[in-house]
Amino acid sequence: LAVGLWGVRLLWRWRADDRLALAGLGYALFVAGLIGTALGSAFYHWAPDDASLIWDRLPIALLCAGLLAASFAEVNRSSSWLPSILLSLFGAASVMWWSYTGDLRPYVLLQVAPLVLIPIWQSLRAASRSERAMFGAAMGIYVCSRLAELFDIRLYTLLGTISGHTLKHLLAAATAALILQSVAHAIENKNKEALSPLSAW
Repeated sequence: LAVGLWGVRLLWRWRADDRLALAGLGYALFVAGLIGTALGSAFYHWAPDDASLIWDRLPIALLCAGLLAASFAEVNRSSSWLPSILLSLFGAASVMWWSYTGDLRPYVLLQVAPLVLIPIWQSLRAASRSERAMFGAAMGIYVCSRLAELFDIRLYTLLGTISGHTLKHLLAAATAALILQSVAHAIENKNKEALSPLSAW
């Protein structure tokens, strides 16, 4: 929730930037998904069952959709409106599909896609080395969060006070914070270069 609210502040601060003019809706969906995940996850943990789990997984699907839509818009230099709508529909459908069939594959695909596609898109649009490094670090932390969840009970037995599932939440929040920071850092650097007298050379 804290990272999501911080994301709202960042998007508002840089709302007039050219990058957000195209990819803004995708990033807004990403931030809204973070806030929704905090609320949906709290609801699920309050009364865990398959019905409440829908409200945990749905915003996660939407934030993945938003991140993909924003990155796709950046590499194609086009608006993120259509990708955001289409990917959001796919994300919602993947959760409903799981709810009715128990098949998580479409939902998992939406979570794995950013790890594969975004580094490729960053390379195609010649993103800065620092931006690519920050996103790579974010993906590394995300993988660690999935591993923490996988070894939930073992980590709790080892640490005694905190479970792997709890670590997953913290690491996932760190992943989102690093992604937002990479976007803000890229925008700040671009604006600094534009203001520098040497930029004309």
